[in-house]
Amino acid sequence: EILSLLDSWLSGNETPSQTGVSITTISILCSRHCPYLIKSPGGHPKKLSDGNIQHACCCVGSAKAENAGQVTRELRDII
Repeated sequence: EILSLLDSWLSGNETPSQTGVSITTISILCSRHCPYLIKSPGGHPKKLSDGNIQHACCCVGSAKAENAGQVTRELRDII
């Protein structure tokens, strides 16, 4: 029953209330039997894109910026 709920895209956090099974048990079952399900990335989104990070590294490497404040000002100009 748990696997069919997960296959129907019911959230892993909603499944315990439907089944009475702990979220830990559901997580273990999901990782073993449903590895194809998309996992939430969690956390918060990145504040800087990969391009912005590369630009900041180039600023430091080319001596345009010597400290974090100067890098911040450089990034503000392009963002």
